[in-house]
Amino acid sequence: MKAFNAKYLLVFVIIWLHMTLLDLFYVTPNGPIFLFEENSQPLTLLVHFIVAVSSLFSFYVASKVRQRYIQGKMEVREPILITSSVLMTACIGFLLLS
Repeated sequence: MKAFNAKYLLVFVIIWLHMTLLDLFYVTPNGPIFLFEENSQPLTLLVHFIVAVSSLFSFYVASKVRQRYIQGKMEVREPILITSSVLMTACIGFLLLS
C-alpha cells in the first residue's frame, strides 16, 4: 500500500514541478527570460497546484478503471472507444487551432 500511495505522490510532484519549471522562463531569439517574480506569486502557485491535483485525479480514475478492467469487473465496448477517440480528436483540434 505504501508503494501505491508513493506512486500518486510522485505523479503529483512531477506534474507540479514540470509546470512550475516550464512557467519559470521562456526562450526568445536573444536568450531565455526568467520570470521569478511572476512565478512566485500565490495565484500562480495556486493554479499550478489545482492543475496538478486535477491531473492526479484523472490519473487516479484511469488507474481504478484499468484495475477493474483487468479484474474482469468491467468491459470496454466499442461505443466507449469511439466516443473517447472522438473526444480526444476534438481536444487536440481545439488545442491546435487556438
